[in-house]
Amino acid sequence: MRERNRGLHGRFVLHFPRYKTLFRLRWISLLLFCTVVLCGSGGCLHRLRTRPLTPSIVQSREICREANAAMEQGDWQEAEKKLAKAMRLNPKDADIRRHYAEVLWQLGQQQESIRQLNEASKLSRKETREDPAISISLAEKMLNTQQIEQADHFSRRATELGPKESKAWALHGKVQSILGEEQSRSGGRERAIPFYEKAMFDYYRALSLTAPGSLQNRELLVELAGVQMRMGQAERALATWQSLERLYLPSPRPVLVLRGKAETLVALNRIEDAIEMFNLAIEQAPNDLDLLMPLADLQLRNGQIAEAALTTNRIRSLAPNHPFAIALAQQIEAMRRGRPPRM
Repeated sequence: MRERNRGLHGRFVLHFPRYKTLFRLRWISLLLFCTVVLCGSGGCLHRLRTRPLTPSIVQSREICREANAAMEQGDWQEAEKKLAKAMRLNPKDADIRRHYAEVLWQLGQQQESIRQLNEASKLSRKETREDPAISISLAEKMLNTQQIEQADHFSRRATELGPKESKAWALHGKVQSILGEEQSRSGGRERAIPFYEKAMFDYYRALSLTAPGSLQNRELLVELAGVQMRMGQAERALATWQSLERLYLPSPRPVLVLRGKAETLVALNRIEDAIEMFNLAIEQAPNDLDLLMPLADLQLRNGQIAEAALTTNRIRSLAPNHPFAIALAQQIEAMRRGRPPRM
C-alpha cells in the first residue's frame, strides 16, 4: 500500500535510485533561486542572510532598491532618506548600514560615516562570515582622513577576510608605501625599504587578481612604478611604465603615463628620451606648468638653448612672475653670453 501511494515520482526513484540525488539537487537549486530573488541582486541587497524573512526585512529591501536607484542618479539626499528608513526597519543588517555610511561620506558627514561603518563591522562579525567590504571601506576612509595607523589595521584585516579581494591588497600596499615615505623622511631610505618591499608584494598580489588592462590594473601599475622609483629601481620602473604603455596603444598614451616614463628616463640619465616623452605629454596638455618646467630644465642641461628659451617664454606667458621661470631665463641669458649657468 505504501508503494502504491508513492506516486509517479516515488516509483521513479524506487526503480532508478541513482536519480534520487538529482531530484534532491533540483529542489535545493529551486530553493536557492527563490532565496536570491527575494534577497535582491544589487547594492545593499547582494548578500544572503541566515535570518528568517519578516515583513520588515522584506520592506527594508524594497526600500534599498529605491535607494540604489537614487544613488545611481547621484541623488545622495534621497538615498540617505531611503537608507535611514531601511535601517530603522532592519537595524541588524550590516549591508544596509555600510551603504548608509557610504552615502553619508558622499554628503560630507565623515565622522558619522566612519561611526556607521564601525557599527556595520560589529554586526557583520556576528554573522557566519565577516564581510571584507566593510574593512575595505574603513581602510579607504582612514586613508582619506590621514589616519594611517587605522588604515593599516583595516587594510590588513581586509586582506585576511578577503584574500582574493584585489582592492584589499591594493589598499594595504598603498598604506605600506605611505609608511615607507614617512620612514624615508625621518630616518633615510634604508629604514623605508622594508615598507616598500611589502608594498611591492601587495601590489603584485593585487595585480594577479585583476583583469589585465582593467582600470584597477592600470592604476596598480602606476602605484607599482612609483614604489620601484622610491626604492631606486629605475630600470624596473621603466619596464612597468612600458607595460602600462602597451595597454593603451594604438590610442594616445595618457599624460600621467608619459610624464611617469619621462621622469624615470631622467633618473636613468636618458635625457634626450625624457625630452621626447615630455614633448609628447605637452602635446596633450600644452599649458601644464608641471610638464613645461622640467622640459625647459632638461633642454638647458642638454645644451638646447634655443628650445629652452622657447619653453621658458611659454612658462612666463602662463605665469609671468614664477620664480623658476625667472631663474631659467637668467640662466639662458648667461649661457648666451658665454658664462656657465648657475644650476
